[in-house]
Amino acid sequence: MGAGRRSGRGSRVASTVIARALLLILALGSPAIAQSKQDKLPEDPYLKGDAAGMQAAGYTAFGSFPWAGEIMTGSIDEVIGDERIIWLETEHFRLGMGLEEKKLPSDPKDRRLIQADLKELKQRIPKVKTKPRRMDPWLLAHLYAFRLERIYAEFVEALAIEGDEFLSEEALRKGLSMSGRQHVLIFEKQSDLARYFARFTEVRRDQPSRWYFEDGSFLMATSAESFDQALQNDTALHCNIVFNQVHNLLDVYRGYFWDFPQWFENGMAQYFMRKVSKDWPNISLAEGQDPEIWKDPNWESKVRKRIGFEHYPRAEELMSITDPADMDFIAYMMSWSRVDFLMREESYPVGRFIYRMKDCPRPEGMMPKKLLLEHQAAMLREVLNMDYAGFDAAWSSWVKKKYKK
Repeated sequence: MGAGRRSGRGSRVASTVIARALLLILALGSPAIAQSKQDKLPEDPYLKGDAAGMQAAGYTAFGSFPWAGEIMTGSIDEVIGDERIIWLETEHFRLGMGLEEKKLPSDPKDRRLIQADLKELKQRIPKVKTKPRRMDPWLLAHLYAFRLERIYAEFVEALAIEGDEFLSEEALRKGLSMSGRQHVLIFEKQSDLARYFARFTEVRRDQPSRWYFEDGSFLMATSAESFDQALQNDTALHCNIVFNQVHNLLDVYRGYFWDFPQWFENGMAQYFMRKVSKDWPNISLAEGQDPEIWKDPNWESKVRKRIGFEHYPRAEELMSITDPADMDFIAYMMSWSRVDFLMREESYPVGRFIYRMKDCPRPEGMMPKKLLLEHQAAMLREVLNMDYAGFDAAWSSWVKKKYKK
């Protein structure tokens, strides 16, 4: 379950398969909430467009506003249909929510996850019920806007990233707060997802995908009907969003010039996603791999056993993968474990590693694989004080202590 990569700087897209299981307001003195004309937008029963309430809930704009480049949300409404999408803008995200009303899931574990998030959301929006019978479109919009800002906060806190470090050199020159807000589109219908990509990007795509616009805007678009209706499950959709937003956050950080090696991007994405749930891993299965392989969420035990048998890809091999097509299930699992190790050991400044990785030379055109991997090896030594063999030794020893067989 996932979304994509891009092909070169300026376009970005791809997709993976599921494994079970806002008007940009630059603050020029006034924190006012902006709402442009959108006559058919149904009234929000929770905030009812109240400016003070919207601001307290963390919104900077709602209704209709510029989307990306010269695209307006109204232009998307014309393609998808009026009254189909709720538009909200927060400090770091622009969200288009097109989900239809949902029942609360019958699975107790999934229901508890939603209710816990609604309890947190209620602190910002008092009219939210923590145990609703159904999830109406506005409640879903507020819930996912809250979740998006939370993953941003968790990302920067865990990696000790200062807010202004997200600035690209171009953004710094322009004095912007970010090179571009993250854009998220959540459709109900897979056909709406396909219409969006056909009309507003350079590709035709009907599966969840990520996209990079030339103005610095990053997009993640998905639909509840994707992956054979699997994303109708709220936990699965939540995991899909978190997985892909971590990819986008890594890319927007200090400007997008090239992709991180696959072990790091996917390992980081899995690390944050598994904090939500371990039941819906986002992976691509290599051709010929048994699809049953991902149904067991106990990756810790699988990794521990492989280390015991000395049957796992070594660091130099795993960390040299730059093409998503070369990632199989074992590579995903081992990438997650390598990042899990780095993130849980305080002696490894992962945020600094990301910062210094972005200092890699930037040749014109596509980044040569050799240059990127040479820079990665140098940063492993400089920041993490490990070469590839040292990484293998430290990580495998840690796994034997931390993971149960």
